[in-house]
Amino acid sequence: MIHHDRSDADLMGLVDSGDESAFGVIFRRHESAVYGLALSIVHSPEDAEEVVGSAFLELWRQRGRARFVEDSARPWLMVTVSHLCRNSRRGSVRYGRLLAKIPLPDPVPDHAEEIARVLDHNRESREIYAALRNLREAEAAVVILCMIEELSMPEAARVLGLPLGTVKSRLFRAKSRMQRQLEHLRFQAEATYEG
Repeated sequence: MIHHDRSDADLMGLVDSGDESAFGVIFRRHESAVYGLALSIVHSPEDAEEVVGSAFLELWRQRGRARFVEDSARPWLMVTVSHLCRNSRRGSVRYGRLLAKIPLPDPVPDHAEEIARVLDHNRESREIYAALRNLREAEAAVVILCMIEELSMPEAARVLGLPLGTVKSRLFRAKSRMQRQLEHLRFQAEATYEG
């Protein structure tokens, strides 16, 4: 039975009652946003798909403990994707070190990198996501919830299970770091408008 009009929290209740199709509604509802965030962090469509699958699997496993905001699983999924992407990148670095030790034949062009390059044609977006990736994981989670998902700080605190003051201080530090890293974009934009 399809339940498109139900909240994520209600759908998870149906899943617990044995209606597995309700989980499919949650997946279709949030898949695009979750994939977009994953792709912006890992830059590989294959890695992004793997992270999305892992995030939804984790939601399935944690269904009794996942924190929803206004009955939506999306904030929880976005934070989970952020964590999984960082873990994926760490694994890629270790794998790259291993490959560097093995003599390889002539390189074969990787079409996935070209696709990712085409998808990331907007230089400013790449720099913004790079600044986001350079944040500490705890600060990145707060930025994703408050600035990308536009949750209030109290809602973000509830999703993360943190005191409101901790969320405020992490957001302040993260915004300061990102502003310093992205200050040159502001000057370029001002020069464009003045010219």
